[in-house]
Amino acid sequence: MQDTLFEPTSLPELPTLANPSMLEHLLFESSIVTAGVLAVAAVLIAFLLVRASKAKRGMLVLTLGLAGAVGVFALSALVETPREQLYARATALVDAVSIGDEPAMRSLLDPGVRVRTRFGGAGSSDQVIQLVTSRANAQIDEVHADEIRVGLAGPRVARTQILVRGQAQGRLPKSWWVIDWARPDTDSDQWVATHIEPIWIQGMSDPAGP
Repeated sequence: MQDTLFEPTSLPELPTLANPSMLEHLLFESSIVTAGVLAVAAVLIAFLLVRASKAKRGMLVLTLGLAGAVGVFALSALVETPREQLYARATALVDAVSIGDEPAMRSLLDPGVRVRTRFGGAGSSDQVIQLVTSRANAQIDEVHADEIRVGLAGPRVARTQILVRGQAQGRLPKSWWVIDWARPDTDSDQWVATHIEPIWIQGMSDPAGP
């Protein structure tokens, strides 16, 4: 039986069929780390070449390395990957739910979105918004996302897992939620949630219900 008090150490695996390659990840999703590694490596190699009385080669390596680091950072700023889009959309959805922002929720939910929980369900965006504004916001003072994991099942289909921390009556209960997403075409960044259910809610057994 899953522990209801302590955060699970493992979660169901996310889809990876359409996840970016390692090169794409390094260039677009971890550009700060990649650029930093390039810059530091260039400085170290240049220093060693200068110490070896190869100053011209050292300066060339330094120039190329720093230029490459700047290029990686600039390229990343121009390209937003699907996983980055989903991370932003998932964050926006948690924020919208936190304050009961109906227009924002409507833009992030598929009209036929389904929500399954032990304490209530919904089969449309209207019902989800009604559930949030009439019940959830009345019981929870504040929610925010502590961690978001993203997996792509295909060019237009994805899933996120979100660790949500809420504040209610002075407590800070935590929960893990799974959200399925879809987008109309591969050129769109307007991912919408199609299915939502909890994986784990602190202190609650079988949070998704029967």
